[in-house]
Amino acid sequence: MTQRPLEGARILVIGIGFYDYETVIAAELRRLGAEVLSEIESAPEARDRFAPLRSRIAPVTAAHHARHHEQILERARRFGRIDHVVVINGRLLSEAFLTALRAAQPRAKFTTYLWDSLSRFPDLADRRHLFDRALTFDPADAAAVPDLLFRPTFYRPELLTATPAPPVDLCFVGWLHHDRVKQVESLRAQADALGLRSFFYLYTGLATGLRMLAQRRSRDVHVRTLPFERYASQVEATRILIDLPHPMQTGLTMRAAEAVGVGCKLLTTARGVTAYDFYRPENVAVIDAAAPVLDPAFLAVPPVALPPEMTTRYSLEGWVLDILGVTEPSGFLAHEHGRA
Repeated sequence: MTQRPLEGARILVIGIGFYDYETVIAAELRRLGAEVLSEIESAPEARDRFAPLRSRIAPVTAAHHARHHEQILERARRFGRIDHVVVINGRLLSEAFLTALRAAQPRAKFTTYLWDSLSRFPDLADRRHLFDRALTFDPADAAAVPDLLFRPTFYRPELLTATPAPPVDLCFVGWLHHDRVKQVESLRAQADALGLRSFFYLYTGLATGLRMLAQRRSRDVHVRTLPFERYASQVEATRILIDLPHPMQTGLTMRAAEAVGVGCKLLTTARGVTAYDFYRPENVAVIDAAAPVLDPAFLAVPPVALPPEMTTRYSLEGWVLDILGVTEPSGFLAHEHGRA
C-alpha cells in the first residue's frame, strides 16, 4: 500500500458517537492523505455527560436532531467540495437530510457502513437506496441483502503501541446488557477457582449501577466507561480476551479484531467465529452464552501466529481503504479460501 493513498480526497464522516471512534477514523483518513470533516448524527443534547439525567426531565426530540442536521448541512456546504460521504449506521438521519446533503454535494460518493445487525435495527435496510455503496459487519446480513458487502470491524492502532498493564490471563470490558452480569460472575468465579488473574469491567448508567450495588453484585460494575488508553494497556497485557456479544448480533465485535491485532487468544460466545479466516482452535474457543465454561486445556495451549497480511486486513487502515472502495473487502470468511 502507498503511504498516502487518499491524497487530495475530501471526506465527510458521520458517525454514531460510539466513544471516540469518529475521531479515530478521521485521524486515520488524515494520516492517509485526506481532508476530513467529522460529525456525529445525534444532537449534542443526546450525548453529553448529563444526557441520561436530562432525558428524564426533557427528552431529546426529533426537532433537536433536525436542528443539528441542518447545522451539519451548513458545515458541509462551508467545507467545500466533498468526494466521499461515509455514514456509519445513520439511524437518525432522515431521507430528507440525506437527499439535501446529496444535492449540496452532487459529486460525492455516498457510502454507509452498518455497525449493527439488521435483526436489531431492520429499518437500516430501507436506507440502501440512498447510498452508492453499502457494507456491513454482519455476514448473515450481507448474504441476505443484495449489494450489501461484508466487511468486519477493525482494531485501533493504539493497541499496538500501548504500555502494558500488569499481566492478566483473562479480560473483558463492555456495556452491561442482557446476561453479561451473570456471564461475568460465572467466569470470574471459575477464574478465581483456577488461580487465574482476571480483569472484568462492566459499565452502565447510574441507576443500574446503584441497583447492582444494592444487590451486592457491583464488584465488576462501574458507572464510568474505561478510558481507551487504559483499555489498550489492559488488552496489551492480556493473554485471553473475552467476547460476550449481544444475543441478537451475528457479526463479530471489535474484540475479535483486537485479538487478531495484538495476537492474543479469544474466548467468545459468538458461534459464527469458526467461519472466519483467523479462526484457529489454538487461538479461539467458543463458549456457551447461557453457561460459559473455562476449559483448562484451551487455557494452557499457547496461541499460534497469524500471517501478517491477515492481521493487516483487520487493521483500521485496511478497514478505511475497503470502506472507500480503494480496495475491495474479501478473504474474511474461511470458504473464500477454500477451507471447509
